[in-house]
Amino acid sequence: MGKYQSSSCVRKIKNSVGDETYSVWRGLLIVKKKIQENKSNTLAQQQQQARLAAAYDQSGLFAPALELGTPRRPRVQTLITAFISMNTNKKVFVVGEEPDEEGKLEVTVNYPAIRCSKGRLRMPRNMAVTKNAGELSLSFSHLAEQDGPDRYATDKVYALVVETEIWDSELFDLGTRADGEPVQVTLPEGWNMDAIHIYAFVVTQNGKTASNSLYLTAE
Repeated sequence: MGKYQSSSCVRKIKNSVGDETYSVWRGLLIVKKKIQENKSNTLAQQQQQARLAAAYDQSGLFAPALELGTPRRPRVQTLITAFISMNTNKKVFVVGEEPDEEGKLEVTVNYPAIRCSKGRLRMPRNMAVTKNAGELSLSFSHLAEQDGPDRYATDKVYALVVETEIWDSELFDLGTRADGEPVQVTLPEGWNMDAIHIYAFVVTQNGKTASNSLYLTAE
């Protein structure tokens, strides 16, 4: 877009001339070049659109964590857009290069790379989880900590468990950073323990600051 000073000749121009369109904006005569060719259908752009669509679809699963885990997001940013902004990269959503019979690109979700919280707090040391498939339960543990750099004894610890087979998720309160005792949680009936993904994060007691989420592998 270019800005032009008005002249007696230009004042007579209305609408479009050739491949240029003229209009008045705040006392200035504006000339805009028409785009003769639409290049918005390149493979790279199609892949990015596929990532955005996949991130949008996945965002609902992570909404319970996003509500607490993104306290510093701009007011105009929704939970969905917060999730998309953290996760629309090639490592999270791996997009193929050849479309299928319906003309769609295949998208593979790399769940360990997904982030569902964002902030400067540190995660508790030695955060771990073990599973008991027979009881449909998980046991979380971490090293008890007191106040220190980017950590506070009163920080709340949370775990989001996502079940991708039936498309469900559950957020669990694991107590505070200062608590050193293991916490056992029971998953909803009907969940497949082989289809779960686990994310832990912490939030200050006042809810104003969070940590980056940590993907946990259950033993």
